[in-house]
Amino acid sequence: MRDIDRLTTERYGLPSLTLMENAASAVVREITMFFREDVSGKTVIVFCGKGNNGGDGAAAARLLAMAGARVDVVLIGKVEETRGDARENFDRLRSWVDQQALPESRTPAHLTGSISLFECDSDKGWQQLLAGVLETNHDVLIDALFGTGLTRPAEGLHREVIRHVNELRKRRDLTPGQFAPIVSIDLPSGANADCEQLIGDVVRADITVTMTAPKRANVLAPASDFGGDYQSPI
Repeated sequence: MRDIDRLTTERYGLPSLTLMENAASAVVREITMFFREDVSGKTVIVFCGKGNNGGDGAAAARLLAMAGARVDVVLIGKVEETRGDARENFDRLRSWVDQQALPESRTPAHLTGSISLFECDSDKGWQQLLAGVLETNHDVLIDALFGTGLTRPAEGLHREVIRHVNELRKRRDLTPGQFAPIVSIDLPSGANADCEQLIGDVVRADITVTMTAPKRANVLAPASDFGGDYQSPI
């Protein structure tokens, strides 16, 4: 997939940042369709890693907020540790937050969304999130921890996030009328894109918005059992 993105940029002059924005737009389009084309007032939580998958998540968060959603973004790591297009999208996200805070940018609450960004790089920070923002029920959860680059089991805080997401799904499924979709970007975090066998803990998604073409883990069991309904929009 990295070679495909590189060749697209080299041969057709399409900036890699535009590819990331297109990926985020596809995710947002899927979510807005679920909510009958209106996400205003909906609450969203986005779990981001530091790589390009996290950059997709940051871009999706910004687009959802622009559409009126209230978005909590949890970055496992620090913005300063991100690189390339991912860093650009986290900087754009923070710029959007700063711009909305200006008095001249304020609009009635029902006409605009909001973004809260939480950086977490320690067990203590994770426990604080569990006691704070993660106690809140959200209307949709976006999994943007890992994309196609993962080849070993998720560890540490990333594994804690995956287990937390799966525990939320279990609780949700036991509560009638409380369906909040879990949407993974490209493939469920924790899966190896090139392998149908599980390599560790994997997010169990309801929807996976995969880019360009399905990966091996998207279509072959048992890994494919964790992806829900697949879309290949771009």
